[in-house]
Amino acid sequence: MLYCEDCRAKKGWNYPATYPYHERGMGICEVCNRRKDCHSYPALYVKPRSTWTQEDILLDKSVQHEYHQLAEGLIIAYNSGALNHERSELLKSAVVRDKQRENEIDWFATYKLRQRLQDGYRKADELKRDRR
Repeated sequence: MLYCEDCRAKKGWNYPATYPYHERGMGICEVCNRRKDCHSYPALYVKPRSTWTQEDILLDKSVQHEYHQLAEGLIIAYNSGALNHERSELLKSAVVRDKQRENEIDWFATYKLRQRLQDGYRKADELKRDRR
């Protein structure tokens, strides 16, 4: 779901768990239909947890399970393609805990964070290689 900061504030929605490191960019807000700088975040996690229905809770469990699988599958490899064990273990240690869920791991936010870290490692390796 794409939504702008103005609509987030008006509706009383939460900031994304990965704020300020989540996906953000120019787009058309799905709430006010204006072209603005928008947050890109699943619609389920936008609304407060206190307003969730039983269906939303079940959907959350299935989404969290899916992103748990994806987050655990992320690795960091050397340029040759071999697994970099040290960096991969550091990547796996990065988690986002949700205070609203009694410090449970938020696997969607963890996956997005690990993707950013993976991209950062990849870019750093490219810069190091280009300097040589």
